Amino acid sequence: MLANDVKPTSGKEVLCKVCGDRASGKHYGVPSCDGCRGFFKRSIRRNLQYVCKEGGKCMIDVMRRNQCQACRFSKCLLVNMRREAVQHERAPRSSAPPPCNLVSIPFDFYTPQKALPVRPANILLPLPTLMPVDLVYKPIDSQFTTGYCGFQRELNILNPAFDKQQSSLGMENNNTINLSKTNDSFDRVNPLKGVSSLQTEDGNCKELIFESAAKLLYFAVKWARSIPHYNHLPHRDQSVLLENSWAELFLVMASQWGLPLENLTISKELDNIRHVLQQFRHLKIDVAEASCLMALILFKAIPSLSTTSIEYISLVKDQSIAYLADKCGAFRLGHLLLLLPQVKNAAIPKFIQDTFFKGTVGEVAIERLLGDLI
Repeated sequence: MLANDVKPTSGKEVLCKVCGDRASGKHYGVPSCDGCRGFFKRSIRRNLQYVCKEGGKCMIDVMRRNQCQACRFSKCLLVNMRREAVQHERAPRSSAPPPCNLVSIPFDFYTPQKALPVRPANILLPLPTLMPVDLVYKPIDSQFTTGYCGFQRELNILNPAFDKQQSSLGMENNNTINLSKTNDSFDRVNPLKGVSSLQTEDGNCKELIFESAAKLLYFAVKWARSIPHYNHLPHRDQSVLLENSWAELFLVMASQWGLPLENLTISKELDNIRHVLQQFRHLKIDVAEASCLMALILFKAIPSLSTTSIEYISLVKDQSIAYLADKCGAFRLGHLLLLLPQVKNAAIPKFIQDTFFKGTVGEVAIERLLGDLI
């Protein structure tokens, strides 16, 4: 084993040799925290090269370890973390992520047992470095049957006439699904392929767009409901948060699952949406990053929320940012956070509803229907 539990003999807590945080074990020959372990492993495996703008004189500690990757890597080598230990470590069985789906994301690092009390002193406590494997987006396939059946019920809320169209969409009256038909019109979506990956054979583009959009909205709502911190809030506050974020969540979901845009009427608003989706593809946003961005979008300190909820939301946002900073470093964190105003600017609720949902909900505002989905 390359990582062993470190048990202090003097009764004192063993600290990470790189940044001084609490060590989780002996990694690559040195007592270190999960953050520095993961950083060193990524740097070696990807053969990353870093340059320090301050001439290699940056201080590396818990608060500043993400400010300079070059000095952090140098510190790893200085304390004798072993390159060969990473290179000889057993590689994953497959380069593909574990087969899980987004709608079952539990946000395990926010579970009630680990959730911190809402006190300012706790905001700076470190997050667990490893995200759960359930934070992986999964294309629609046979493992998604249960979620798909649930989607049929929710789509009935969005479109009272949907039950008359089930057979043409591959959904049968007995609440089962003909996946061969469904996959023809909503093919397996690679998150990095983006919006062009959805194809249809029958050329019924409008119907495909409306159905795809309804699925994405349903998955976004179900994702929110899977987060324990969201469920702990008063029901009224849950509704307010979702009503103020559904359009933005919809776009982030579209960036990961894909959405057919090719045959829509060209407009400035649609160009903005295309630009945002292209930015996600260009930055190669992974599933953990996308999930954290969705958490930052969902948990907004809206004035109409209760005081307790606002404090709770502040904690969740701080934890999400802390995780992103530790996962990807300050430079990439900046690029990720700059996406949020772009998403907000492109996610115009009225335009998104008229473009993607008019065929399913007509003139009824999406905000009025969200309560039935929560």
